[in-house]
Amino acid sequence: MENLHFVEAVTPEQLMLMSRLHAMGWRTAYRGMIPSEYLDHHIQEDGWVERFQRRYAAGEARGLLLYRGEKPVCCISYGEVRTSPEEMGGVLELGPDSLDCTGWGEIHSFYAHPEETGKGYGSVVVNEVVKRFRDQGRPGVCVFALRENVRACRFYEKHGFYWDGAKLPIFYPPDAICVDLRYVQVL
Repeated sequence: MENLHFVEAVTPEQLMLMSRLHAMGWRTAYRGMIPSEYLDHHIQEDGWVERFQRRYAAGEARGLLLYRGEKPVCCISYGEVRTSPEEMGGVLELGPDSLDCTGWGEIHSFYAHPEETGKGYGSVVVNEVVKRFRDQGRPGVCVFALRENVRACRFYEKHGFYWDGAKLPIFYPPDAICVDLRYVQVL
């Protein structure tokens, strides 16, 4: 992988790039898992910009873009573990083996450009963020993956994460409930 470099997403243009990558990623990764009506009508290219701006300004999260040359190929949003139902989009259900993730870092989301998936860019950004959390002295890192997204679940397992039994049911209009599984890695 030649000519790769990271850019901290801080400018409005960079946050818009991240939001576009998120929208493309959602429409590609979740097709057939989340209702098409929701993906087609509620996922907008600029749909995450305000959230990124608010969370980044509050110091709750950061954004990172991975470029290959001049092309943004992958992005990741990461920061403090989200705890409130409003932040998480639902109420976390803990299992008997679920960990206390207080003080941990969380990968809030990451997506590769659909034309760039399968090229190792996801590994590059996840490994970088795990390293940053380790350097901060965090006890661990968690991430949520849609239960039906077997590809994502396998990706996290390949990178040292495991499902700790916690799950997050999320309602998607018009009438679907999907389940995010919490994957964890103790650092």
